[in-house]
Amino acid sequence: MLLQENLDYYIGKGAMIVTKVLAWASVAGLLAAASDCGSGGPANCLWRAWGCGCEGGARALQSASGDPGRLYAARAMPALILPPRYTPDSIAIWRAALQAGWDVERLAGWHTPEHLRDADPVLYGEPLFAAAAVADSLGLSLLEPDPGWLPALPLAYRGRSVSLSTLGAARALATAAFIKPASDKSFPARVYAAGTDLPREEILPHDQPVLIAEPVRWTIEFRFFVLDGTIATGSVYIRGGGLAEAEDGSWPAESEDTEAAHNFAPRVVADQAAAVPAAVVLDVGQIAGYGWAVVEANSAWGSGLCGCDPTKVLAALRRACSPQGP
Repeated sequence: MLLQENLDYYIGKGAMIVTKVLAWASVAGLLAAASDCGSGGPANCLWRAWGCGCEGGARALQSASGDPGRLYAARAMPALILPPRYTPDSIAIWRAALQAGWDVERLAGWHTPEHLRDADPVLYGEPLFAAAAVADSLGLSLLEPDPGWLPALPLAYRGRSVSLSTLGAARALATAAFIKPASDKSFPARVYAAGTDLPREEILPHDQPVLIAEPVRWTIEFRFFVLDGTIATGSVYIRGGGLAEAEDGSWPAESEDTEAAHNFAPRVVADQAAAVPAAVVLDVGQIAGYGWAVVEANSAWGSGLCGCDPTKVLAALRRACSPQGP
C-alpha cells in the first residue's frame, strides 16, 4: 500500500506540473525567474513550488503569470484541496480530479497558501482538517446536515426513535441507548448500557449536544452521495457490523440488497418532508425486524468513499463547498 501511495504521489505531481507549466507559463520565463532559488536549481524549484511553497518557485510562477492567484483565476476548473495525510480515499479522489481536469493541491501542513483563495477551492478530508483548520482561510462555507436533521426526519424514514439532547441528559439514562456526539467524534458512537458509561463531566461538558436513539440492529448499510435531490453514486458500506470491503478492494453486495437500497434512498431524497441537504452523504440500512431506514447523514467533504465512484463524488464535493457570504 505504501509503495502504491508513493507511486500515485509522484505520478500525480508529475501530471500536475506538466499541465500547469504547459498551459500557463513560458518555460523560458519560468526557468529565468527560478534561477536564483536555493532549492537545488530551477527544475527542483518549480517542482517544489507546487508541492511545498518554495519561495523561489512562487517568484517563478508570479513572474510568468503576474500573480500566483491568476493561475487559478484564469481556469474554469476548481482546485481540489487535500490534507497532508495520504489515504486510499484521498488518492482515489486525487486521481478522479486530475482526470476531470481539476487542479489538485495536497497541503504540506494545515497552513493554506493565500493564492488558493482564488482557485475555486473544493475541500476533501477529515472534518478536523477541513472544517476546523482550512475552510475559513479559504473563505469557504461547508454544507453539512444540521444536528437536528435526523430526529426531525419522518418516522417512516427514520425507523426508530431519535432525539437531540445533551450529554448531561444522556448521563442520567438508566437503560441502554445508542448515543453519539451530534456534530463531532469526541467520544465513540455506540450503544451504552447506561448513561454512567459515558465520558465523565471532567472530560466533556454536560451541555454538549448528543443524539440519543433506540438501539436497533442493522443487517446491512449502504452509502449514497446526494447532489441536488438526486443520487450521484452509492455503494454497500457495512455488512453484519463490519466494513463490506472484500479482500480485492471491491464492495460486493447481493443484488436484492442493492436493489432495495437503491429504491429506498431516492425516495427519501426526493421527499420534501425529509429536507435532505443539497450535497451530503446519506447512509441507509435495513433494521432487523423492521425494514429499510436512514442511518444518518454526514458531510460529503468529510466522508469516506466506501466503494462509491470518486468521479461522481466530485460534483457533490463542489456543491458542498461554497464561498462565504459578505
